[in-house]
Amino acid sequence: MKTWLVPCSVVLLLTALACGHTASMPALALRAEKAQEGSEARLASLYVSAGAPTQTTAASRDPKLAMNGTLKIEAKNVESAARDVGRVAVDAGGFIGNAVSGRNAAGNLYATLSMRIPTARVPSVLESLRALGKVTQETLTTEDVSKTVFDLQTRLRVKRGTEERLQGLFASRTGKLGDVIDVEKELERVVGEIEEIEGQQAYYDARVAMATLAVELTALDATPVPGPFAAIGQALREARAAFVSSVATVVYVAGFVLPWLIIASLAWVFVRWARTRLGRRLA
Repeated sequence: MKTWLVPCSVVLLLTALACGHTASMPALALRAEKAQEGSEARLASLYVSAGAPTQTTAASRDPKLAMNGTLKIEAKNVESAARDVGRVAVDAGGFIGNAVSGRNAAGNLYATLSMRIPTARVPSVLESLRALGKVTQETLTTEDVSKTVFDLQTRLRVKRGTEERLQGLFASRTGKLGDVIDVEKELERVVGEIEEIEGQQAYYDARVAMATLAVELTALDATPVPGPFAAIGQALREARAAFVSSVATVVYVAGFVLPWLIIASLAWVFVRWARTRLGRRLA
């Protein structure tokens, strides 16, 4: 009777170990993901400080640069210049993202266009834009996003490995129903994070591949250039204005004083007449 107890005990022990191992599979996968994330994070820190010989050297040879620029141009014909900006963008393999036009307070036409062009074509595009008119301002900035791109690649590699392990656990379907549901939820979470990281990668890839140039077009200043006798003409105009102002002042004073002078004169005549008549009566 004791002979069959030993095999039964072994079977029960193996079953318990299998159940415990199966029940802890999601937790083990999660711990493995965190451990791999920690190692990848340390690798990223090495990339920032000293750098691994292979990946850091490649990154230094091919940095990820996002380029942005602004051009302010005074053109004789704003409408024609705006059409030329669109043509330059298309010829360079790009497009116009946004375009705004209108008239300022002086009634002059203006236009603002946002270009998206391949980064490699920026120098030639700038040369074409400078030929459209008088450049009053030009700025060009670059942002190094190499570290951000490398961090995203590292995170994506970790999440891909976690996804494969969870898919293997989900495909085996060994264990209780609650364990399977936990694995499914964890898999959904990891897949969502992978899609988010891929979206961020697409955003930075687009910024690196396509530069953004904002072109502001305004009408060329049509103010005439003063000639050699402009100062004399200006002095004559100012003298005439001063004379007219003086005459206006005299007229204003005369208009204010003249009525009072008339009244005073009439009063003086009346007083003198009254004195003369009074003197005759007394005589």
